[in-house]
Parts: sequence; C-alpha cells; structure tokens
Amino acid sequence: MLLRSVLLSLCFAAPFCATPALADFEQTLSDHILPGYAAFAASTQALAEAAAKDCKAEGLKPAFNTAYDAWLGVQHLRFGPAEVDGLSVAIAFWPDPKGSGAKAQRALLLGDPAQLSPEHFPDQSVAARGLTGLERLLYPAEPLPADPCALIQATTLVLPAWQS
Repeated sequence: MLLRSVLLSLCFAAPFCATPALADFEQTLSDHILPGYAAFAASTQALAEAAAKDCKAEGLKPAFNTAYDAWLGVQHLRFGPAEVDGLSVAIAFWPDPKGSGAKAQRALLLGDPAQLSPEHFPDQSVAARGLTGLERLLYPAEPLPADPCALIQATTLVLPAWQS
C-alpha cells in the first residue's frame, strides 16, 4: 500500500501527468508493478523459509529459480522499493567482470562467522549478496572452500528485507 501511495503521489506531482497517462499508469501499477513486487516479496520469503529448514543446494534450487524469475519480472522497474539505497544492485550484482562477488564470498566462507549475522551481513559487499551471490553458492563453478550453509541462510534472510 505504501508503494502505491508513493508512486501515485509522484505521478500527481508531475506536471506532465495528464489524465490518460494517469489511467495508463494506474492500470500498469495494478496489473504489473504491484503484483510483480508482491510475487518477488513472496518468493524471497519462501526462499528464506526453505533455507532456514534445509540449506542443501538441490532442495533450494526450485525456490531460488522462482525468486529469480520473480525478480526478472520487476528488475526493469527503475523506481519503487528495489531502488531505495541501490537495493537492485544488492539483489542482482551483475555483471561482475572482476569476480569480486566470488572473492568476497570466499572471504565470508573462510572468515569470521559473525559477519553472517543479520546485523552485519547487510554491510558486506553487494557482490557477495543477493540472487547472483546465491546463484554462485547453489550452482558453483568449482568446489566451495567451506560449507556454504551459513552464507546461504544469511543471503536468503537479507533478500526479503528490501520490502520493509
């Protein structure tokens, strides 16, 4: 509801927002934007719940794929909750030509477990977090240096937090 209020306020404030454009925007909001963000929120919540129960990659892949598909449905929107403080970058840090995400994840896997706590994990590199970070853990190109369970759980807990 907050997203709807903010978006409608922005539209009313814009001098170029004529009545037909407002009607189109309201329809887009109700038919695409709000359902898309709701699907992403629900799928990331389901992913976090699944990871809390069992963080084995094979069991999480269906929930991950659903969450990623939901993200693809809204990632093109350049306004709204996913753009606050650059959260869209934290959700999907891509491309990563220097491999900074893999390096940061390796450091997290081998480092201080306290960095994976809900208080500290949001401060970690955006390259290590989010859906693209989780993809590296669930579909590793090479064996991981340590058990990724704690990092998987930390990553999935942060994903639904964007909506709060």
